[in-house]
Amino acid sequence: MGPTGAGKTTFINTVTGSTKLQVSDELESCTQEVQLSDPFVFQDRNVVFIDTPGFDDADADRSDADILRMVSDYLTEVYRRKQTLAGLVYLKDISQVRMSGSACNNLRIFRKLCGDPSLRNVAILTTMWSTVNGEEAEKRHRNLGRGG
Repeated sequence: MGPTGAGKTTFINTVTGSTKLQVSDELESCTQEVQLSDPFVFQDRNVVFIDTPGFDDADADRSDADILRMVSDYLTEVYRRKQTLAGLVYLKDISQVRMSGSACNNLRIFRKLCGDPSLRNVAILTTMWSTVNGEEAEKRHRNLGRGG
């Protein structure tokens, strides 16, 4: 999960070694619906990433609440099929100085939906390091850990 353009789909394609999920180099985002990566094995477990549309998409006809609802509906269906969700990866573009208000709000909503114990299975990953001076990127990364 994360804002549009943070590199969610690129991350999934890189980790899985696949090019199955379409990536856009244009202003418009490609991911409009929840989609699945090809399965791969990690530490003797079969893993599938769930790719989601991005938040804060100015060109989309859907609000962040609509996207959260779409993801929640999908996860409800996963639960009904007795499949296990191991965690959440939230991607943040390090070239953005701050976490947007909507990004913080989305994480708060996720926390309310899933409960505090689920936070131990949440990872915030930063992307776009090549677009920022290394020292500045490191400073921003440290500030994320302090919540500021």
